[in-house]
Amino acid sequence: MNDRNKEILTDIRRNLNQLSQQTLRDGQLFNDCNRIQKRIMFITHCIERQFKIVLKPGKEDYDIFNEKIIKINRWFTSWNEDLLYKDNFEWEKYRQLDGTRPEYMTMFGGKIYFSPIPTLDGDTVSIWANQIGVITPMDNDTEPELPEICDEALVYGVCQLYDKNKFIDDFNRELALITSQVHHKSSKNQTGSNW
Repeated sequence: MNDRNKEILTDIRRNLNQLSQQTLRDGQLFNDCNRIQKRIMFITHCIERQFKIVLKPGKEDYDIFNEKIIKINRWFTSWNEDLLYKDNFEWEKYRQLDGTRPEYMTMFGGKIYFSPIPTLDGDTVSIWANQIGVITPMDNDTEPELPEICDEALVYGVCQLYDKNKFIDDFNRELALITSQVHHKSSKNQTGSNW
């Protein structure tokens, strides 16, 4: 087990007065940690990360469900022109436009839609968004996806699953501290359009 995970599990057990691994097994605590990570991400929007969509000729929509995002913050095109966001309820009037590269985008149903539908192959749209789900679950060798500044919240979050009255105030205090901090980027910061 890596040092960070060992420290997190030790702190959880110490807070719950469970020095024996017999009562709370590592696997159960890792499952609890993954559950709380998702909750922390959802409440604090503490992880902003980038992903890319490679546009294909004739393809209007791109599935982003597995990216586990809650809010798109900004985007950049490889052809250095802005895409204008349109609400999905008005998408039909933009959907049939002609052109080689998209000028408009919207998001609904776990997908991003572009119009005009691309006719060129290989253009990209880089998207910065807040992550709300665990992509790689925590285990013996995989650290939390949350930055280390969130470790105390993770510990108290798991502890409050077992004894809410004793740990909920600590968990909420840590969430407030995280929320007041600068959000953590998982790759190079860029500037551009805001959604």
